[in-house]
Amino acid sequence: MSKNTAKITSNFGESISTQDQFHPKLPGTESGKKLNQIQVIKAKNDEASNNSEPEEKKYQLYHKFLAELLGTTMLLYHCCGAAVFNKDLLYVGVISSSFGVLFLVYCFVNISGAHFNPAVSLPLYLKGALTLKELIFYIIAQVIGAFIGCCFIALSRKGRFEELNATKIQDYLISVNGGEKIDAWCYISCLFTEIFSTFMLDFFIFATSDKKTSMGNVVGLGFGGLLTALIFTGCNISGSSFNPARSLAPAVLQAISGGDTEPIKQIWIYIIGPFTGGVLSYYAWKIFIL
Repeated sequence: MSKNTAKITSNFGESISTQDQFHPKLPGTESGKKLNQIQVIKAKNDEASNNSEPEEKKYQLYHKFLAELLGTTMLLYHCCGAAVFNKDLLYVGVISSSFGVLFLVYCFVNISGAHFNPAVSLPLYLKGALTLKELIFYIIAQVIGAFIGCCFIALSRKGRFEELNATKIQDYLISVNGGEKIDAWCYISCLFTEIFSTFMLDFFIFATSDKKTSMGNVVGLGFGGLLTALIFTGCNISGSSFNPARSLAPAVLQAISGGDTEPIKQIWIYIIGPFTGGVLSYYAWKIFIL
């Protein structure tokens, strides 16, 4: 090889030399102008850059943290508030909660994924959609947001935290089991409801986020519909939480306020149940990945 010639590899993968040669015509050059191959490749790269579509905005971790915090705050105020402000109108509370979640998903899905739920974030971490650092920040944001949302409800009720309607084993389930106190079957029924409902919720997320089965922009409608069905199914059993943050915040605030302490005694159901259902949904979905 002559001293004026060197081999390099272009961004397109071909091996070229820097020795001068004639190139027919490139954008911004005159036909037949003498160019070396480095200039040729540079012109190709410039042309490709000009024709490429603009990249989507890259959200930083603090964007995602704020999205999860704000979204969970609104979720708790809306969902728990719907139950608190419509105690005698079950259908109003359920439908209001479902539509609220639907619109929040559309608001934040492109920023943080719109989890608002530690039992959604954990299985997505197992899938590889989140790093461990992101998982920790997501859960912190969700718990803080849940407490803020509950405080907003209390402000709307003149500071009466005892009216937060924290999730616990429902009186209907106790009466169905033939007694006035909670027995083993009540715990089993409540725990199973939280596990299986969260399993269905997360399985839907895995299924619709897969490229082969993506529902596109209508995924929010499907999610809202499923959530409505799950709430109607479990509301008289476990209170239909499916979300550890959503259960923890009102239970703690009710206990501190001196109100009903039963929810904080049963909080283990609403932590173990949703996390178990979420993890099981991930491993169940792996069976269908080809």
